Amino acid sequence: MTISEKEIGCLKTNSFIKLCYAHNEKLFTQLLVDHSTNNETFTLESCEEITKYIDDITYNSDSEFIKLVKAILPVLEIKDDYQLLRFEIILGYPSIILEEATMRSKWPIFGYHKLSDYSPKYLEYKSALNIRGCFCLIKKLTQLRNQKDRLIAEVFLLLLEACIKNYALLKYIKLMPSDEIQWDE
Repeated sequence: MTISEKEIGCLKTNSFIKLCYAHNEKLFTQLLVDHSTNNETFTLESCEEITKYIDDITYNSDSEFIKLVKAILPVLEIKDDYQLLRFEIILGYPSIILEEATMRSKWPIFGYHKLSDYSPKYLEYKSALNIRGCFCLIKKLTQLRNQKDRLIAEVFLLLLEACIKNYALLKYIKLMPSDEIQWDE
């Protein structure tokens, strides 16, 4: 069966993607994988929707959150030029936050390896989109860590299982620091 470009455009709309996820997560996953591969525009739009789901779905139930993680893991396995972009949007990337916002330094603060001073800092995971209402997976898990330990363990086990199939994902996760900086003494 052939479909027109207009019909393909309808398949890529956010409302259709939401409808697919609500009724058939396998179709949702296949739609995202097929249309995200080597397509920067659709990758950005779909990853934005996924981060909105991550923010919304944790209020429903733990099983729905696990279902979402299982549905998006194949999207992280796509091997193309936009794989790192998907990691940075969906999983997140570390960003240093200073507790003393008034601190002035002649040196820019960047990076998280080998911080030399002991001023109060911590890491926060952000989505590469940096849009209000979009939560990356790691940030959501760090927010839930005192409330839902079983859920966090299940999600990390799913991520580790996905790392077995995808070396790039393993490498990305391996280099992620903890959200609280640990000082060597």
